Amino acid sequence: MASAASLVVLLAAVAVTVAVAPMPADPEPQDVHTRVTSTVLHSRFLGVGFDLLSVPEAWPRSFFDTVYGKRLQEFRPGFVRTDPLVYGNSNETLFLNWTLDVLQRTQSSAYFTTFGPQYINFTRHPDTLANYGLRIGQQLAQHLQRAPDVGKYYCWTNELSLCLPWDCNWGSLVREQRFDIWQAYHEAAYNGIVAAGVEDKIGLLATDASPTNYWWTLDWALNHVDNITQVYGAHHYPNNYTARSAAFYPWWEAQVGGRAAKARRVVGKDFLIGETGCPQWTNTHTHKSRYNCKYWDGCAWFDTPDEPYGVLQLVEQAIGALNGGASALAWWTFFSRYTSPSTQYERCNDWGASKWNGTDTSPRPHYNTVGLISRTFHGPIESLATVSDDPDLRIAATVAKPPAGIDRAKVDVTASAVAGPWSVLVVNRKSEPVNLTVGLPDGFAAPNGVRCFAYSAVGPRPKLSPFGDLPGPTKVLQLQHEFGNGFATATQPALVDTDVPASGVVIYTTDFLAKPPTPVSGVHALASPGGTTVAWTPTQGTHLAYYRVFDVHDAGKQVCSTIATSCFLPGVTPATGRFHVVAVDTSGNQGE
Repeated sequence: MASAASLVVLLAAVAVTVAVAPMPADPEPQDVHTRVTSTVLHSRFLGVGFDLLSVPEAWPRSFFDTVYGKRLQEFRPGFVRTDPLVYGNSNETLFLNWTLDVLQRTQSSAYFTTFGPQYINFTRHPDTLANYGLRIGQQLAQHLQRAPDVGKYYCWTNELSLCLPWDCNWGSLVREQRFDIWQAYHEAAYNGIVAAGVEDKIGLLATDASPTNYWWTLDWALNHVDNITQVYGAHHYPNNYTARSAAFYPWWEAQVGGRAAKARRVVGKDFLIGETGCPQWTNTHTHKSRYNCKYWDGCAWFDTPDEPYGVLQLVEQAIGALNGGASALAWWTFFSRYTSPSTQYERCNDWGASKWNGTDTSPRPHYNTVGLISRTFHGPIESLATVSDDPDLRIAATVAKPPAGIDRAKVDVTASAVAGPWSVLVVNRKSEPVNLTVGLPDGFAAPNGVRCFAYSAVGPRPKLSPFGDLPGPTKVLQLQHEFGNGFATATQPALVDTDVPASGVVIYTTDFLAKPPTPVSGVHALASPGGTTVAWTPTQGTHLAYYRVFDVHDAGKQVCSTIATSCFLPGVTPATGRFHVVAVDTSGNQGE
């Protein structure tokens, strides 16, 4: 038996051994190689944007300028979907007009859809349906007078729904197989658009079907109404996939790609996604009581542990649209909407990138990422085919359309003026970071670097601004030349990012302004009932997004963001030199 002294020595030796044992090193990030090819999947991708719900309540212009309109103008979506018919509601008309003004400034393409169209027995009253079509054409023409560059498409109803006397529920026309009714309204809308003289600006869309098991109605439309249809479109929500599912993306790209290819092959027309988003929950008791709603319809992963991962699924929808050859995509929705507040909200539609219940308009976790994608992938742009050596790394790419009169197939694409600004969108479904190499076609340059905007469901991410201001770039990279794996050559540039975050999203872009806006002048403050109004001289230029106001007396704290040239600050006393105002441009650059 060992002596007590020897045991002490032995234990000390063990303790020393344990103390100096090296910790295992963190694993090196896995190398992933991808390539952007010169193959054009769609030559005129309109953009990634949002569905904009109509607003029947009375909201002051100050709310629009500092919240709704400001965020819309900063997001700068290339594509939106909204209801153009306001049914005599003056509040709704006013808000829609303000929205159209922003969409005109942001050069957005709008797909108009009527929610809740009027039921007409057209076999008994054909003149009534004809007059209904004329009213549609007249109202669309009025919108185009206000925003002549916004209109693009129109569909007379949402998701094949019409309140029939015997079936007043969602999807009634497809469920009842009443395509004769759908066709009659489609033809009436076409005649109304022609009579209004706007057929060169507004084309009809068919069929707006949702979900994918109703996409077969597109085949019916191809065979029956193609002669008056300009574009084909549909919706889908991934109710069968969780936010963390890696299986959703390949299925989604195949669905979109199959429909886009068929529309082009059969009739030479485009296919777009007019609605998509997160999985749907409807009328759950928990949400009805939480938000004081009579009827609640919203996102399944809001306010759950899955919400940060849901961002990846939303971005995969955009990547699938780009890689599938679609012409546009709209997420449902831009803002949540709770209608007719009294003692209880009549209806709560809770899908938005921003909340909108009472006074809470705070951004949700996906706000920054979808806003930056909307701003970056603003069309018309060309979507390009990509290749990846890892199926868990999804990637899509776009490049600015070449100057008028230039055909890429006949011009040497090594000319940077032909290549134009480009952007790459990546989702990393791996639970660890990756070292990413993106091989680029000849002529792709980055004279001002590549701005990178990163998001991670599991790691640090940019804070959400209480004013809804989008964040600046996470970092700026320079192009390199990488070799091996057939993903880049000695003459081709490559983008190398050694830290693509785990369960993350990265937006890479060269499509930005290098110089910040000019300083704002004429700043002055005036006492107003209940506070102070700060005003300034408008900044000149076409790339202005909005203004930020800072309180110098409060440690330079930001107190306002607005698209107007004034801002009311409640409970604040005016003072000379107290406020500083800066302009922010469409690339997110802040002036001095």
